[in-house]
Amino acid sequence: MGAIIKISCGNCKKEWTTNWGAGYLYGSVDVAIEALGLKKEDLPTDKMKTMEEPWVFENKIGICDKCQSVQSFPYLKLINSGKEYYTKCEVCGNDLREIEIDDKIEEKCPVCGNFGLDVERTGYWD
Repeated sequence: MGAIIKISCGNCKKEWTTNWGAGYLYGSVDVAIEALGLKKEDLPTDKMKTMEEPWVFENKIGICDKCQSVQSFPYLKLINSGKEYYTKCEVCGNDLREIEIDDKIEEKCPVCGNFGLDVERTGYWD
């Protein structure tokens, strides 16, 4: 089950709502392929379906330093090969910098630069 996470800056009051973790359908190879905008040929789908190639698929949260956004992004890791697949910023196409979710995020606000973002779990999704 994933969590709905509200991230906010106490200084400029900017808020972002994101989805973090994995839901029930995230165990489907087809869901991962669609979320990442891949083709079946891009991944060893037969090996993934039989767990010959174990994998993890989840939503992570990242900061875009270019357009100053905080957002969820789909992330897939193939365990044996170590290959990782993820999307870029949905606003500007820049790379996202993954942030660790804890009670307080030790990062600068992408809008005002104030250090430390607040985290609140506002719900769960599946």
